Amino acid sequence: MKIRQIGKFYLDKEQVYLSYFHKILAVMEFVPLRVQFIDDENRFEYIGLSCKFQKVAEGSHVPTYAIKVTNQNRKIIVDAELITPTKTND
Repeated sequence: MKIRQIGKFYLDKEQVYLSYFHKILAVMEFVPLRVQFIDDENRFEYIGLSCKFQKVAEGSHVPTYAIKVTNQNRKIIVDAELITPTKTND
């Protein structure tokens, strides 16, 4: 069984257009697997791999994270807080 650090998070359209958005993804070491714009919610759903996510067994539901970005002395800090835990598909 494969184990990987997969998760999903949502960002408002305005957050994606920030000039430093690419740095946020780089700090997360985020590898996107799927990005989708949800028009009626005016936000993007990102699903991918990151060292910030917990390990998940293949076949499990993808857990959801809240992404918190802070700027400390011109250094971007990104934290991923687990919102919905992993459930296995039975």
